[in-house]
Amino acid sequence: MPTSGKIICRVYRSKPAIAVDSSAHTEIVNSSMREIRAYCFDLDGTLINSGPDIVAAANTTRRAFMVPELPYDRIIEFVGSGVRQLMAGVMQDLAEEEWDPASEHFLKTYHNAMTVKTHLYDGIVELLDSKMHLPLAICTNKPQDMSEIIVRHFKIADYFKILVGAEADFPKKPDPQGLLHICKQLGCVPEEVAMIGDSVVDIETAKAAGCMSVAVSWGFQTEDELMAANPDLLIHHPSELII
Repeated sequence: MPTSGKIICRVYRSKPAIAVDSSAHTEIVNSSMREIRAYCFDLDGTLINSGPDIVAAANTTRRAFMVPELPYDRIIEFVGSGVRQLMAGVMQDLAEEEWDPASEHFLKTYHNAMTVKTHLYDGIVELLDSKMHLPLAICTNKPQDMSEIIVRHFKIADYFKILVGAEADFPKKPDPQGLLHICKQLGCVPEEVAMIGDSVVDIETAKAAGCMSVAVSWGFQTEDELMAANPDLLIHHPSELII
């Protein structure tokens, strides 16, 4: 939470960002969520902190291609747009024709070590418990099979009616087709669905679909990056959505 005691909150439907105290923030969140009938979550950086295992697999791949390791922050900035884009960023000191072989190496390495240091963020189970009366979904650029393995591993699969990953029949985010499919499957119009994620990609996806965009500051992108994308709401802990 901000050390100033103030919370930066962006009010639903793109009103200007304002600083409010915690009681006013709660009232704003309650008001913003009044029309929401379903929630769709990103996975990496939103439900799970997968950064350490992704970075470890990326650096293992770099070593295999005879290039030195990169620091955590340098790798994590490329997470969120899919494996090919991750490798394009992480392996940019190699020729482009090596990115696809690097992607294959990364996927094999990561698949064998997806849950070594990965964990659910604090407060996620409590948030999901509080929304069990509503339909929930996941929309992620992580490969479908890996996403399904991870949600089963952390025993949260049963919370979700649908999970759309990178191998589904839709383009990756920020293309809205996967999210629009989720809205339809949940029986909601886009305006009734909140897309919750830690990246600019998630905000852009929500806006393109016509959903509410809820940015979370505990993930892989900075608060400044998120605010620059103009989300409808910015929160700092899952408990802020327990209403």
